[in-house]
Amino acid sequence: MKRIKLNDKDYKRIGRIVDQYREIEFQLETIQSELEKLDKRKEKLLEKLDKTRESETVFFDDVKDRFGEGKLDLLTFEYVLKE
Repeated sequence: MKRIKLNDKDYKRIGRIVDQYREIEFQLETIQSELEKLDKRKEKLLEKLDKTRESETVFFDDVKDRFGEGKLDLLTFEYVLKE
């Protein structure tokens, strides 16, 4: 097997390519970490959303039990009974 020593120009070129690979790998790892953090935030928000929906259901069940069938006017925050 014959070995050929690279010249300075080739050595610099392959060095830049290796540096680019390292930079790309670093950026991909950074993005992956950010995505994992976003997934955790998303999970927490979805849990809060579920709890808020449960609170809404409990609220409207209570109002319906007290006043009868109706709906909430979101502009005035008045409960409007069905006639």
